[in-house]
Amino acid sequence: CVVWDLRKNDPIIKVSDSTSRMRCKVVAWHPDVATQLCIASEDDHTPVIQIWDLRLASSPLKTLEGHTKGVLSVAWCQADSDLLLSCGKDNRILVWNPNSGPGEIVAELPTSNQWSFDVSWCPRNPAIISSASFDGRVSLYSLMGGQQQVQPSNSVSDSFGPGLGEVAGQPQHTPQVTCQLKSPPKWLRRPCGATFGFGGQLVSFETVAGVGGAPSKPAVYISSVVTEPELVEASSKLETSLREGNLGDFCQAKLATLGEDGDKSKLWQFIGASFGENCDQQFLKLLGINLDELSSQLKALLEPVKENGIEDEVIEKVADLEVTEASDEFEMIAAQAVAAPEEVPAEAEAPALTTLDQVFSLSKDPTSDQGQLTIALLAGDIELAVDLAIKQNRFAEALILSIRGGQELLLKTQALYFQKAASEDKDVSSVALVEAVAMGSWEKLVEHCGLDSWREVLAALVTYTDSNTKQVLSGRLADRLSADGGDNVVNG
Repeated sequence: CVVWDLRKNDPIIKVSDSTSRMRCKVVAWHPDVATQLCIASEDDHTPVIQIWDLRLASSPLKTLEGHTKGVLSVAWCQADSDLLLSCGKDNRILVWNPNSGPGEIVAELPTSNQWSFDVSWCPRNPAIISSASFDGRVSLYSLMGGQQQVQPSNSVSDSFGPGLGEVAGQPQHTPQVTCQLKSPPKWLRRPCGATFGFGGQLVSFETVAGVGGAPSKPAVYISSVVTEPELVEASSKLETSLREGNLGDFCQAKLATLGEDGDKSKLWQFIGASFGENCDQQFLKLLGINLDELSSQLKALLEPVKENGIEDEVIEKVADLEVTEASDEFEMIAAQAVAAPEEVPAEAEAPALTTLDQVFSLSKDPTSDQGQLTIALLAGDIELAVDLAIKQNRFAEALILSIRGGQELLLKTQALYFQKAASEDKDVSSVALVEAVAMGSWEKLVEHCGLDSWREVLAALVTYTDSNTKQVLSGRLADRLSADGGDNVVNG
């Protein structure tokens, strides 16, 4: 292989391998390095492709061995120097990466029944490859995957002509194969790019060309882009609080900047309460419900008015008593103690009377309500006695007896009582919370309560339910308030 100077019409250098007697068939120049080229041998005994550098023309840089018979054509991709195309007498079309070590085969294209004597890259779309075969066909291939059609091999049609190998009535299927590279080509790689991260960080990258023919290397840069200093400062404070675990102090600092009024300050008050001790009690106070104050008010209403049994006449003071001739201070103290009046104890309250403290008679008349209840109790049938008391609309007696009958009977009686209360045309507001506390029906309480009393419902959830139930039902209550437009949150 001789390299010529076209301006002088003189040969410059002769490339030949002294170790092998190969016949050069085709030549292709390196698309990026002007001093490198590849030559291919059509000899079946030495079906190799050699990469040469004119600066070191004594021996090839590397030898690509993959064909079993002579190579007929090679083509170097102008868009990616890592892709070299070759076809040979062995009816194979190979895609090489000549720059990777000894050179590897990165893809193999499907072929037709005849050899391909020429291959070429598309100048506009480097992913498209064309090949010309001895059967008069030009085939197009794509390196981006997808299905490629392959002409089926039929020995009968090859020997006797087209059409004789086909069987009438049977469809002819064209096999489909897939061709895809092992790694993305250079024209798909992004030469540069940038993306934003958290905390105002900007990550950018680019491909830096190598010096002296060295391969290019990617470079990554991390820089800070601050467009809102206040936001960056707030983000840094939050990250510090999360790392040190002082979230309560962070909420207090936030409240100091917002003030005590406004919806945002109320929100941060609730958030800060969740990180403190006794968060349930803090939530109730923020909702305007003070349990201690309410309990003291109820006790004051329920305490009976007691009369003070103090007599109007007061005994004369000890100072007015005449104590004379006391030999010493101890005798004076003893004299004052004798002259001091004795305290009058308050009159003890008489115990309240019950039904058993009065005269009564038991009736066993089965036709009367009292007689039916008496018979059931004497028979020891508590459940029957409870049923009779319910039918007679005596729920107080039914609930008291159901306690003696066990937990199951008590729950059944409670449920019947609340059903009876709901069937009456009266306001059930006073009984609804009692039912929720007694029966644990917190889901119904959240689902059917009026939104104007959402604070009281939330206080009941905080007081009586566990943490998991409280979170789930509080979320449902918040969904109802949000669907209503949020007016009750502001005005409630």
